[in-house]
This record gives sequence, C-alpha cells and structure tokens, in this order.
Amino acid sequence: MKRPFLTAADTARLDIRGSRDPLGIAALWSNVGRHVVGNLTTASATVRGFTTTMLGYHYAEVFAPSGRNKDEFRIKAFLKFEQLAAYARCYCNNDGKLRGILEVRRRLAEAKPITISADSAGQILSNQKIYGLWGLYSVPSRESGILMDSLTLTPGALEFLQKRTIQILRDYAPGVEEQIRRILVADRSTVEPHGKDAELFRALARTLRKTFTAAERAFYRNHLINGDGRSELQPQLARLIDEHLDAERPFDLDSLKLIISKADQNSHDELTHRLRNILHLEAIQIPMALLFAFLQANDGRPFDDVAKDVESKWQGGLKHINPEAIADMQMEISRVFGSTATGNLFGDIAVALRNGRYSTALELVLQQNAFIMGERGGAGAWIVVNKGKLDVRYREANLQSLPTIAEMSGEWRNSFYIDPLKEVIDELREAA
Repeated sequence: MKRPFLTAADTARLDIRGSRDPLGIAALWSNVGRHVVGNLTTASATVRGFTTTMLGYHYAEVFAPSGRNKDEFRIKAFLKFEQLAAYARCYCNNDGKLRGILEVRRRLAEAKPITISADSAGQILSNQKIYGLWGLYSVPSRESGILMDSLTLTPGALEFLQKRTIQILRDYAPGVEEQIRRILVADRSTVEPHGKDAELFRALARTLRKTFTAAERAFYRNHLINGDGRSELQPQLARLIDEHLDAERPFDLDSLKLIISKADQNSHDELTHRLRNILHLEAIQIPMALLFAFLQANDGRPFDDVAKDVESKWQGGLKHINPEAIADMQMEISRVFGSTATGNLFGDIAVALRNGRYSTALELVLQQNAFIMGERGGAGAWIVVNKGKLDVRYREANLQSLPTIAEMSGEWRNSFYIDPLKEVIDELREAA
C-alpha cells in the first residue's frame, strides 16, 4: 500500500478541524482511500492549481540567488507568484476555483493598486504558506511525479513546463518573464491588473486558462489522473469514472455502487475488492459520527434515555451495514490505529448497529473516542458517563435530531480521495 498522507490544511474540507477528529474516522478513510487514489487530496483538486504550483516552484528556483538565503527566497517568491496567478485567473478568466478567492475578489473590487508580498500585506490567506498551494499542493505534486523530494521539478515536468506552459506565456507577451522576475525578487511590489500591468495579467491568464490543449490533457492525465503510473488500480478507477459518470454529477453513494458494478464486470478484482471495502466502511463510519454528535447534544441526560431515543429513530437496526465485511477489514483497521482491540471494536460496533443494540453501540463509540484522545498525548475523553448521565466535556457538534435510516443509508460523507479524482477528471474532459 502507498503511504498515506494528509496535507497541512486537508482539514478545511475533511471537516476534522486539525486534531479534532474525535473517532479517528478521517485517519481510517484516508488510509483505505490510498489503495485506490494515491496522489490527490481533498484540497488539491484543481488542475490549474498544479499548473500554478509548477510555475511557482520553477520561477522561485531560477530567480533565486545563491547563498544561505536561497530557501527563504524560494518560499517568498512562490507565495508572490501564487498571488499574481490568483489575481490573473480571477480578474481575466473569471475563475473562482483557487485558494484565497474571497480576498482576491475583495482586493480586485477595490480597483486600486494591489500589494504583492510574502508578508501579511500581500497574502491572500490567513497563512498562505500553510493554506495555499505551498502547503496543499507540494506533497500531491511529489506523489504525482511532478516534484522531486528536493522540491524542484522532475525532469519530465520541467521539460513539459518549458516547452508547453511557459512557451504560451512567452508567445503571448515576450519579455513578461522579466517583469515577473522583478516582482518576485522585490520584497514588496504593487500591481495594477486594471491598468499598467494589464498585459502581464492577460499573459498569465492565458497560460492558466480554464481550457486545456491536447498536450496539457495528456500530461495531466498521466500525472494527476493516473498517478504517474505508480498504481494499477487508480488508472482503472479513473477510466471507469470517465466512461460512466457524467461531468455534472457530483460523486455520491450511487456513483460508488455503479463503479463497483462496472469494475466487477471488467474483472478488476482488486479494485472491486477495495471499492467494496470503502462502501462497507462508509456505511459504519457515518452512523458512528452521527451517534457521537447526538451524544454531544445531550449533556446531562440519562444515557439510557438517549439510547431509547436512538432506538425509536432507527427501529429494527441498520440493515445496510455488513458486519462480516467489517470483520474482514479488522486487520487493516488495527494497523491504522496501532491497536488490535480497536480493530475488533469496529467489528463489534457493526454487529450492534446491524442488530439495533444501540446502547451497546453508544458505549463502544464512547470507547473509541476515549482511545483516540488517549493516543493524542493522553487527552481526556470528550464524553463520559457519570452516575448514569452523560457528561459532555468538549462539544464540537450539536446534532439535536438523528436522520432517518433511509436518509443515512444513502449518504456519502467521506471522500476516500475519489471526489478530487473525479473533479480533476471532469476538468480535463474534452468539450462536447
């Protein structure tokens, strides 16, 4: 299995708020998802984000001075290029799929010179290094065969960038790279997309336009969609998504079931197995999260009364959960959490939910939270039962009412990195 990884700000879209994932659900699905999508993250799902990242690293490298301050210069230059690219994409291309879009739009609307700098005066995010492309796209770029460990472009990526991407920039506006160099070298610059720097921004916008040439499609399909050939499962999954899911259709549970059926028909046995694991794991993770959020909303109430509330809402048990499938995954679950007991606990939760034993399921969910918090430096459980009543010691969610079984059984909450893969596939589809 490829090593799992989360970028620094995956949490913005994972909704786990840093280390606050109380049941370890994100850690579990991210590990399982890496079997089928090895390079993308929930926050690295735009092709032009990768284009901007490549250009930013390239110019930061070629314009960097020699000496001890080179690394510091590269980071600052990258942040400044990201700002330039964002303004160009938004202003000239009306492209909103970029990091920091709200701040970019606000500054453009002011119709006055815009500051480009690596400090707070120029940054388009609260911490652009972490929440921008440097923090979000560097690792996915490396896993896609675009960046080397040294954070320089791979030979193939560099050749493509110079012959294709940068050539577009040079053909449109000869000499524009010198203007970029002056901005990246300066500590602080002001630019006017509406005025004197219009040609610079039009050139960048043309390079970062929403449409793609045939050469671009081929390059990004290989590196982003097929994962640079590092796994045979990802290209199989990508082809099925491309062939059987419409571009306008967000990936959902029905999409997953359709792709599983197509994988099975095509005798992609390993892919079928991995996708079925995802299907079964999603079925248990969603009610676990819902139950924990519901417990958080019932501070001070008797535990038994809360269990009766769950039973009245989910009468008869959750028949869409497959305890046998979860039992087959116990070794993998145990590896993720470093605990055999935790792997077994997921199996026990599946049985309890399937059979409608909600008091047991709630107790086990609380055990999982206590385990996860204990693994994080000995932090205390968020909820304990004290003299038969719930004592909520940390409240993040406030779920007053549980969804119906029908509503819950059709949900798709955790992306397993399939969602960003489909987003990239959709971007690179040829226009009809």
